Amino acid sequence: MSSVFVCPECKNDLEEKDSRYYCTKCSHAWDVRDGIPVFLRQAPPYWSELPREKAVQLDEMAERTGWRAAMQKFFSEELQHFVLDDSRINWKYTVESNTAGRVLDAGSGWGTLAFALARDGAEVYAFEPIWERIRFIDIRRRQDDVGNFIPVCGDLLHLPFPDNMFDLVILNGVVEWLGLSDMSVRAGEVQKRVLKDILRILKPGGSVYIGIENRFAYFYFLGKKDPHSGLRFVNLMPRRAADIYSCLVKKQKYRTYIYSLNGYRDLLDKAGFTKIDFYTPLPGYLNFKYLIPLDRKRAMVYWLNNLISERLLFAPSIFRLFFSLVRLLFKTPLAGIAKYFVPDFSIIAVKKENS
Repeated sequence: MSSVFVCPECKNDLEEKDSRYYCTKCSHAWDVRDGIPVFLRQAPPYWSELPREKAVQLDEMAERTGWRAAMQKFFSEELQHFVLDDSRINWKYTVESNTAGRVLDAGSGWGTLAFALARDGAEVYAFEPIWERIRFIDIRRRQDDVGNFIPVCGDLLHLPFPDNMFDLVILNGVVEWLGLSDMSVRAGEVQKRVLKDILRILKPGGSVYIGIENRFAYFYFLGKKDPHSGLRFVNLMPRRAADIYSCLVKKQKYRTYIYSLNGYRDLLDKAGFTKIDFYTPLPGYLNFKYLIPLDRKRAMVYWLNNLISERLLFAPSIFRLFFSLVRLLFKTPLAGIAKYFVPDFSIIAVKKENS
């Protein structure tokens, strides 16, 4: 029986037989575990908000007593709110491609964005490398009887999807971690390779959404630690200097690259994307109330004059002082530089219609 998937290694068609997927070209075989296709050559390093033992217990309890009861037992109130907050998908209103079409949530986590889009009518593929998370997603899918939803276990370096399959691909809090997936080449090369493969699986006219931090966010200049490495000022350094700094302090190279506005534009342009639009999600891309277009000066003025004055960013006094200085900047010819120092970016990039 033919499959919707392709071989992650050679991109040839797969055949499904006896709860496995077989490549007829390179002879690789891939298991189906508890009804979930698993396209992993080896298990990735475990990462989650829960220790692995607790995550296993979460899944077992979810099977027995329901996913909500299990979540209430094992998740903090803050994590429960984070996982159930559908407003995190509100960037969808800025996407021109069909968000109710076929969607890939790549790095799906606990499934927040995937389930929100499925409820809107999209056919959603939740793609996640951590088994305990994708199993929880599948338990929730089955218990809530969500039919237009396909959980898949795999990694972004080996996508098991054919060309031109998706209307939308989501990379929310994902791109910055890609450099840890392949230590044999520069982190930026890994990121570009994955983005090129995302372009391959998008339909012409389809979009990728990226939620990510800004390398030159104002608070990094004030000494805030990089959330990925835990190091101060590392984002502001040239990559080679950041490597040396990280090796001295952390005994490992700096691999979790984030970029400036122009850096992301260049990365996406080299991957082959067009029509790249930037927004800043406030307070941040993981949990935002406002989405401000960065190519519209009037919107930026409104943000600085109203949102910050209402202290919606919950910023310490030194940060409020910084923003007060930026607000003054809008009275000068240098007003346009403020967009380069916002906290985070929401980025929409499009695949050419004729590609």
